Amino acid sequence: MKTTTDNPKNPQAESAKKRKYVMVGLGLLATTILTFFGIRYWKKNKQTVQPDSSSPKFKADDPYTDPKTKPKSKAKPKAHTAQKTTETKHAAKEEKPKSEEPSLFEPQDLAANIRSGIITNNFLKAYTNLKLIRNTTDYTNVNKEFLKFKTGFTTQTIVTGLLSKFKLSSQRQVLFSAFKRIGLKFSGNKWTLGDTERVTPLLITTQPTKVWKDPRTSVAVPYNMVLGREVCKRGTFTLFENQHRYYLVESTTIKIQ
Repeated sequence: MKTTTDNPKNPQAESAKKRKYVMVGLGLLATTILTFFGIRYWKKNKQTVQPDSSSPKFKADDPYTDPKTKPKSKAKPKAHTAQKTTETKHAAKEEKPKSEEPSLFEPQDLAANIRSGIITNNFLKAYTNLKLIRNTTDYTNVNKEFLKFKTGFTTQTIVTGLLSKFKLSSQRQVLFSAFKRIGLKFSGNKWTLGDTERVTPLLITTQPTKVWKDPRTSVAVPYNMVLGREVCKRGTFTLFENQHRYYLVESTTIKIQ
């Protein structure tokens, strides 16, 4: 007669093991899902507290507009003066030729100069050459040559290369003005040329942190959350834009995606 030495299964141990697998699975799922910050998330989770040492000392204002500065009102010209001015403008338009001026640069040389300014951290050199780009046609021609070079470890567009290197608020204001002058479009959270080229990197959290609107109002955000488009640095904080609204986050808790 044979006797078995196998122990009978313990129902409680089996149940505990299943719960463990479920919790581990949920944990892995939570770390792999990429969540997105937005206005709805902000409204739902924001909190108002007393300012402390970890909060910013300023509001997350749009750095490209100054609400305190109002344009001065101009005196209306007299009727006869306005008529003469209009006639003069029309005459100037008729005399002015409509032919497009040729480029004053070789695309390959200009691309190389902009890249050199980025690599050597020479903002003046990079910006001086960027100013030679007059429109989207120029940008397309120069950008094709720029993409043949490596800026750092990878190839980048002109805009991405510039924004990745020059992060001071003053530098970004100048660059953004230049991009708009050229004709690049900002749509949602990226700079584009037409509808295909994404040229602005996004910010993503590297650990749980807080997003601030002002020193009293913040919201807790988790690890691995896409926040929006970086605008500039402000002290130890980074100002970013999301759906045409501005927020602040500690620079040490984010990275560029």
